Amino acid sequence: MSSGDLSSHGTLDRSFTTTEAFLHTLASQASIGILLSDPYGNCHFVNQRLCELSGLTLAAAAGEGWTKALHADDRKRVLDEWHETTRHIRPFSSEFRFQRSDGTGRWVHGEGFALRTQPSEISGHFLMVRDITARKQAVEALRVSEERYRSLVHLSPHAILVIADETIAFANQAGLRMMGVASATELVGRSHLDFIHPSIRDHGASIKTEEAPFPREATILRRDGATVEVEIVGAPISFDGRSSLLLILTDITERKHAQSSYLIARQEAVAHRQDARRMEAMAILSGGITHEFNNCLTAILGFSELAMPSVAPDSKAHGHLQQVVTASRKARDLVNQLLVFRQQPEPAKQPVSLHVLLRETLRRLKPALQQNITVETWIQTPTHPVLADPAQLHQVCVSLVANAEQAMKETGGLLTVRLSDVLMEPPAGGCLAQLAAGEYVCLTTTYTSQGPRISDHTAVFAPFGAAPHGENGSRGGLAGVDEVVRSHGGAMRVSTDKVTGTSVEVYLPALNPGTTSDTTPCGVIPGDQGDSDVFER
Repeated sequence: MSSGDLSSHGTLDRSFTTTEAFLHTLASQASIGILLSDPYGNCHFVNQRLCELSGLTLAAAAGEGWTKALHADDRKRVLDEWHETTRHIRPFSSEFRFQRSDGTGRWVHGEGFALRTQPSEISGHFLMVRDITARKQAVEALRVSEERYRSLVHLSPHAILVIADETIAFANQAGLRMMGVASATELVGRSHLDFIHPSIRDHGASIKTEEAPFPREATILRRDGATVEVEIVGAPISFDGRSSLLLILTDITERKHAQSSYLIARQEAVAHRQDARRMEAMAILSGGITHEFNNCLTAILGFSELAMPSVAPDSKAHGHLQQVVTASRKARDLVNQLLVFRQQPEPAKQPVSLHVLLRETLRRLKPALQQNITVETWIQTPTHPVLADPAQLHQVCVSLVANAEQAMKETGGLLTVRLSDVLMEPPAGGCLAQLAAGEYVCLTTTYTSQGPRISDHTAVFAPFGAAPHGENGSRGGLAGVDEVVRSHGGAMRVSTDKVTGTSVEVYLPALNPGTTSDTTPCGVIPGDQGDSDVFER
């Protein structure tokens, strides 16, 4: 070898050494991990960056030691791919994780290829490893966020729609239910205007942010023909790369109905207040008229009583004046009853001879009864006085007779009216259980009828207007009688017998029971001994 050849060989050696030092420095300072292996895939060099990523030292990574840093879930897959690469001389590309000894992990992307000194000679393999942990974390965070918002959208109780190019591009489950469809395929691709009620759609209503501000109200027409009142809010979004509109629809049907009901109730309340004002005005007017009428009655009654002493008692004029006085007193009682009803004070109770009041009431009622009703009266004279309001007792007598007449309206029959003193001895049962032992005045009406009789005792005493009327509409009258009787400390009993008919008994506590009747013993219903009048018409 000549000196020139030696010189040239020395230059090549120095050049190779320089290149090797350069490559070693480049590999050590590279920002990516580098692994060099022999043709069989056994590692003989890793740079500092790869040691940082895997948590291994150069000595620990030698041979197949670097695979120990692979995550347990990725190890088999990566080794299979690496062996395939070294065996069949093909490129390597894979994402996997390094699990470091401190418990932390790093996501990396590895790319490898064969090193050739000659076209047909493989001297080893080169593997570059890039850290993609940040990217993986961002992707995972994005996936979690998408899953979270997807769950919120699908589980939302509000209907959510996405409108793109005037058609429905997406609808959640609540949206499908609101539109009345079973699956998204029946909804996606259709115009949203197909589900707007024609009364709104025909006016050119459209859902665009530039046409009207949100929120707004609309009427949705379901597939089954039903309507749903909704409130819509929306915002522009990008959906699948297209400019779209996100709509959230809230069902406000119940709220709208509640508002309508409130308005109706308010109108009714206003009407009731107006009626109350009118009734109040009528009450004031009727009160004034009643007082004026009472003044007129006072003059009539007063002058008639003044005129009676100057007229012979056996003359017709005296009888006429007596009728004027009697009628004036009855009219005065009616006026007082109107005043009591208007002012609603506590009824003024006083000792009342019920036999006198009943005689006078029957005398006025008999001419007005139907021709097919026969009235028979058995009135003890006198009975014990009772402490009561005369106007209310008069109404009790009228109601009992009216109840009987109503029951006999179709077929007629016999109406028997009895009045007597009775002695109540404990224990009394049924409706009379509330009465204490002692003297009472008993008023009984018994009537026969071919029609249905009262059998439901509870229904008879039901409050007036609480349910349909009982026998021929009599429930309201008997309920009113029972209320008045109870307010006077008495009780009422209703019974039905197939032979005698229906009986309504009213018991009122006697006042000063020591002064008993001198004509009929207490507790005995008068027969021939008493005052018996039979009227047949």
